[in-house]
Amino acid sequence: MIIMAYISEDIERRLKLLGLIALLLLAVVLLRLWFLQVMVGQVYALRAEENRYRSVPVQAQRGLILDRKGKILVGNRPAVAVTAMPSLVLGNQATVSELSDILNMSAEDIQRKLNYLDQSSEERVILKEGIDEKTKVYLSERRNELPGVSLEVVPVRNYPGGDLAAHILGYAGKVSEEDLKRIADPQSYHPTDEIGKSGLERVYENYLRGSSGQKIMEIDSHGRPVRVIRITESVPGSNIYLSIDLDIQKKAEEVLEKWIYLARQIESEDGEGFYKATGGAVVILDASNGEVLAMASFPAYDPNLFVGGISQKDWKYLIDPAYYHPFNNRAIRSYAPASTYKVIPAIAGLEEGVLDANTTFTCRGVWRELEPYLWHCWFKPGHGPSNLERALEVSCGVFFPQIGLELDRKRRLGAGELLQNYSFLFGLGEASGIDLPPEFGSAGRVPTEEWKREFNQDNSENARWFVGDTINMVIGQGDLLATPLQIANLYLAIATRGDLYVPRLATKVETYDGQLVERFE
Repeated sequence: MIIMAYISEDIERRLKLLGLIALLLLAVVLLRLWFLQVMVGQVYALRAEENRYRSVPVQAQRGLILDRKGKILVGNRPAVAVTAMPSLVLGNQATVSELSDILNMSAEDIQRKLNYLDQSSEERVILKEGIDEKTKVYLSERRNELPGVSLEVVPVRNYPGGDLAAHILGYAGKVSEEDLKRIADPQSYHPTDEIGKSGLERVYENYLRGSSGQKIMEIDSHGRPVRVIRITESVPGSNIYLSIDLDIQKKAEEVLEKWIYLARQIESEDGEGFYKATGGAVVILDASNGEVLAMASFPAYDPNLFVGGISQKDWKYLIDPAYYHPFNNRAIRSYAPASTYKVIPAIAGLEEGVLDANTTFTCRGVWRELEPYLWHCWFKPGHGPSNLERALEVSCGVFFPQIGLELDRKRRLGAGELLQNYSFLFGLGEASGIDLPPEFGSAGRVPTEEWKREFNQDNSENARWFVGDTINMVIGQGDLLATPLQIANLYLAIATRGDLYVPRLATKVETYDGQLVERFE
C-alpha cells in the first residue's frame, strides 16, 4: 500500500508539470495572437488597403493658343491611351513582346518608357496615345492576359490647321530626359506630362502647362482600375493670344507655296535644268505697331505627327535633306539678303553726303571701277543714266557698287565702317528679340574688319578688309547675312521714319476662365 501511494504522488507531480507546461504554451500562443491582431493588425490592414488603392496623377490640359481674333490655333482633344504599371510589366518579356507587336513600338522603346519610373512603382506610364479602334478592341479583349496594362482617356494636343503656322506654334510631346536637363524645375514634371518642344509651345511652357490633379483608384489584382474613389481636379494651363491673323497667315502660306512651285518650273540661266527653289519665307508686320500679322516658312511640317509619338517613317521624311528641311523656320534663319539690302547703302550715302536725290550714274550692264574685277548688273544691256529712285526701283547692279566705292574711300580716310554702322542702326547683325527659340544664324551677320581678321586668322592674305568686300556688301552679298524677319523690320523702320520695333508674337496671357495674367506691349 505504501508503494502504491508513492506511485500516485509521482504521477500527480508529473501531471501537474505537464499541466503547467500546457498553460505556458497556451499563454505563448495567446500572447502571439494578441500581438498579431492588436499590435500588427493595423499595419497589415493598411498594407491591404494600399494593395487595393492607388494614387494616379490626373494630367492637366495645356492652355490654348489663339490668333488675334480668338480663333484656336492649338487646342486639345480626348484620345485613348495605353498605360502600363512598371511593377507588373517590367521583367514580363511576354507582355512587353506582345505590346511591341500591338502598338508597333520596339521593345526597347517600351522598356525605356517604363524605366522612367522606379521598377517597383505602382504608378502608370503612358506607352502610346491616340490608338485606333481596332487596337482598342483587341486590348480590351486581352485585358486578363496583359497584367498591368490598361486603357485610359487622356487629353492630347491638337493642331487643327495641320502645318499652318507650324514653325510659329511648334509642338509638344512627352517630357524626356533631355527636356529635364534644360528646365529649371525638373522635379515638377511627371513622366506622363507633356512639355513644349519647339516654337511657342516651348517659349511659353510655364504658362501653357497646367497643374496636375490626383485620382484615388481601386484596382484589381492585375493592377487595372476598378473604380474612382476620390478625385482632385487638375487646373488647365493659361491661354496665349497672338498677334497673328489666321486669315492673313493662311493667305501668306498659300501664296508662298504657289510661287515656290512656279519658280521650280523656270529654267535656270545656266541652262542646266530648273531652279531648285528649295524654300522661302514671308513676314508681314503691322506698320502701326510692329506686330507680326503673319510669318510663313516653306516647306513646313504637321505638328500632329508628334502627338502620341512620331513614327520612324515620318521622322525619316522630316530629316531627309531631299525634302529641304521642313523643320527649319526660314523666317528667322539667315541668308544673303541680296538686293533687299540696297536701302542701307542708299541711306548711308545720303547721310554721309556721298550722293543726293539727283546724283546720277550710268549703268552699261557692268561695273569696271576695280578692273580686272567686274560686277555685272542683272540687266545685261544696262539701265542707262539712273538716279537713286530709279536705281532702287530697278535694283541696278552698277549704281550701288559706285556708292560702295565712295563709302569705302571715306572709310580709308578715317570715317569708320560707315556701312556696318548703318546696318547695326537698323537691327542687322543681332537677334531681333522675337519670342521664338533661336535658330542657327538667327542673328544674321554684319561683317566688320575685326570679324574678318578673326575669321581668317589662319589665312593672313584674306584677313585684311578689301574694297571688294565693301562692294560685295552693298549688293547684299559676300559675308553679309540677314533673316527675312530682320529685313521686314528694317523696311518697317524706314516706313515709320525710324521706329525700330522688337517683334513679338504673343500679345496677352489669360487663365482658362478668362482672367488676365499678363499683357505684352
